[in-house]
Amino acid sequence: MPTHAETPRRGCSARALLTGLAGALILALGSTWNDMMIKGSGLATWNWTPGAICVFFVLVFIVNTMVGLLRRSWALTRAELAVAYVLILVANTLTGRGFSSQILPVITGSTYYATPENDWGNIVQPVLP
Repeated sequence: MPTHAETPRRGCSARALLTGLAGALILALGSTWNDMMIKGSGLATWNWTPGAICVFFVLVFIVNTMVGLLRRSWALTRAELAVAYVLILVANTLTGRGFSSQILPVITGSTYYATPENDWGNIVQPVLP
């Protein structure tokens, strides 16, 4: 019975991490812009992740397909796509209900609510980042 040499699995490769980080950056900027500026439907709300699914859909069906057409060995494997998707999901959680959703209103709120009566321009704004 012939034995086949097993090919090593490469899930967490550098290109999987870079692809996931690029997708995470796109989702972070897009969902923050969507939530704070245009007040659209939540791209990164709780467990429902339409933003992450959309970014992953574009990655798999457009980017990875085009790269695979150029050269098959350049296309991401299933394991690499899984690593990229996990990174995108983590970014979804952080931007949706995490740090940026809390810190941006705090930073801009002092300017928005500053009036001559409360003097926040001189009291609060100098100590904010």
